[in-house]
Amino acid sequence: MAFRYLTRLQRRLWPGTIRTRLFLMVQIAALMLVGVRMVHLNLDGEVMLAKARVQAVELARKAVRSGVDVVDQSRLSLDILSRVPVIQAGTMAECSTLLATVVRTRDWAAGLHVLDSTGTVICSSHAENIGLNIADRPYVRAAKTNQVFAVGDFMQGRVNGLPLIGSALPVVSPEGRVERILVATIASHWFNRFATELKSAHPGSTLTLIDGAGAVLANHPDAAEKPGSVLSSDSMLAGLRTLQSSGFEAVGSDGRDRIFGVGGMPNGNAALLVGLSRDNALADLVRSRNQAIAELAILCWVMATVMWSFGRLTVDKPLRAMLAHARQIGNGRLEMRLESRRWPRELALLARTMNRMADRIERRNQQLITAQTRLRHQARTDPLTGLGNRRAFDKAFNRIWLETYVEQQPLSVAMVDADFFKRYNDTYGHSAGDAVLVRIGALLRDETARAKGFVARLGGEEFAILLPGHDETSSLRIADRICRALHDKNIVHGGSMTGRVTVSIGVAGLVPPSEHVDRLVLRSADAALYGAKAAGRNRAMGNSRISDLSGPPNSEKWLDRA
Repeated sequence: MAFRYLTRLQRRLWPGTIRTRLFLMVQIAALMLVGVRMVHLNLDGEVMLAKARVQAVELARKAVRSGVDVVDQSRLSLDILSRVPVIQAGTMAECSTLLATVVRTRDWAAGLHVLDSTGTVICSSHAENIGLNIADRPYVRAAKTNQVFAVGDFMQGRVNGLPLIGSALPVVSPEGRVERILVATIASHWFNRFATELKSAHPGSTLTLIDGAGAVLANHPDAAEKPGSVLSSDSMLAGLRTLQSSGFEAVGSDGRDRIFGVGGMPNGNAALLVGLSRDNALADLVRSRNQAIAELAILCWVMATVMWSFGRLTVDKPLRAMLAHARQIGNGRLEMRLESRRWPRELALLARTMNRMADRIERRNQQLITAQTRLRHQARTDPLTGLGNRRAFDKAFNRIWLETYVEQQPLSVAMVDADFFKRYNDTYGHSAGDAVLVRIGALLRDETARAKGFVARLGGEEFAILLPGHDETSSLRIADRICRALHDKNIVHGGSMTGRVTVSIGVAGLVPPSEHVDRLVLRSADAALYGAKAAGRNRAMGNSRISDLSGPPNSEKWLDRA
């Protein structure tokens, strides 16, 4: 009775899923860790804070670089626009339309304007600005006076109160006069974008843009410091005055202790403040040190001991079976399957997945074999006629050469070329020419099959036939039969002397003298083909003097072979 009771209790307290068992093991290890945890090491707080200050300064400099990149983009855009004919000499409507289009495609641009030499807006992306005179703007005055690109300080937007930056690029005539000034108003999208990235990477952080007097131009997230107000934290103001080049600790506007980094904007007196939560910085470092030194080592030791005792039968044995099964799959024994009815649910699911994987691999192997067979066939086949291509011919020639050499049987080669085929293409078109090549290929296939030979299309209107076991005389008879059969098909060819499609065939034969493949017989058959062409075409001609063949035929006559 007691044994049964203990068995039922074990089943209730010890669920069957591996995930639950591992969770319970971790909890046991955590409880043991609490009992044996040592006193934490005294962490060097100054070192941790120094690292946080360096990080805050680096983030502030990164934020400054984001603003500088936007200014550089505005300079590049203004330089490109200064070269556009519509900006230089177009009408006000054309110019304004172009500027409005550019503003819609640049997320940094709040507005684009063109000023005349007096500083009056003559075209603008916002029509309400046309006619305004902004020659008193410092950056416009600097661009006109120095005749270089100029950037103004931050200013508060009149519509939404967000900070804006103005930049100006003068258009100088060859005589050195400023004819026009292109002005860009840069929005604060870059500030919001960097603030979003900062918040995502460092929760609880703040980003503030201030001018030289400490007035807040922009703040993220919105807190007590609103745009237009002056920093209310004395410690922050003191840090700005004394530690411009390094980070400092101060109480933020929200009352939380923060670590600030300052980055000065190069164009003006504005500065960017990045504030990191001091508590978060310390908590991350403490947690990292604690996990690395104490809990990780003890927890690993406890988990190893517990899992060795309780997981050997429920985990180790099934895993070994699956490992053996994976090796069988790797060795190509795809027919093997796992039997997992008594395994825990997770491992049983994994075993069924491995079985399905083996099924899929087996199907994919069959598909791969089929695809490889198809590719090998395509690599050896001419796509137009379905005959072998030059690669197939070369391979067949080497194979048949060795076979006829071993058996000391004759081997003949017939080179086939359609007569006046270029004229046929020029007269009837390439589609009709392809159709004729298909018919010639079919005829050659049928006649060669009767002679137990091999036929291939070498390219264009050229075909080649291998006739093992046939000497030159019998091969000439086969060639004559091919010429007559094509002539009798009466395929109309107005550019031919016979008025129909014909072929010329050159034949050469020999008994291979050695096992080393000699392509001289191919040249001999090609020379015989030239002889058939020169003798009037529509005929077959043999060449029995292979040993006397030296060099290719005369090049000028050879080009007239077609």
